[in-house]
Amino acid sequence: MGNGIGDRIFFTTTIGRTIQALANAQGARWKVGGTTFDWTTVPAVDVDASTYYTGDVVSNGMIVLQDTVQVVTGDKVLRYGSVIYKQVDGTYALATDTTTLVKGETFIVNETVQESDRMSNNIGVLDGGKVFKERLLAGGAGQPAFADLEAAMPGILYA
Repeated sequence: MGNGIGDRIFFTTTIGRTIQALANAQGARWKVGGTTFDWTTVPAVDVDASTYYTGDVVSNGMIVLQDTVQVVTGDKVLRYGSVIYKQVDGTYALATDTTTLVKGETFIVNETVQESDRMSNNIGVLDGGKVFKERLLAGGAGQPAFADLEAAMPGILYA
C-alpha cells in the first residue's frame, strides 16, 4: 500500500548516516520527479529460516539489513541498491531475473525504503552516476544480471 505525498510523520530520529548505493554525489543522475512505486511487487518478509530477496535470512521474526534497518515478518522493504523498472501502467516495480530492463525505464534505489515510511510510494531513484557495485542487488539468484543492468543504464559507473 505505501504512503503518499500527503501523509505526514511529525517526529523522526536519525542518527549517523545511511548506507547508500551512490558512491559520489558529483555526477549523480536522479530521475526527475521520482517514481510512483507498486509495493505489491515486493515480497513480504516471510517466516524464520527463509531467505528474503535481499539475500538476508529471516530469524527471530525479522531481517536486519546491513544498514541496521529492521524489517519484521509481514512487512516490505526496498533495500538500497534494488533495481526497479517501469511497468506498462506507468508505476515502478522491483526487477527480477526475468525482467526485461529498458534504457530510460530502469533505476536504482539509493537508500533503503520501507513500505511504512513517509512518502514510500514516491521514491527518489538513480539513473546514473558512480555507485558501489557490491551494494547493487544484481547478479544474484532472482536478481537482474549485471549485463542487463549496464545495458539499460549506460550512465552507471562503479567506484
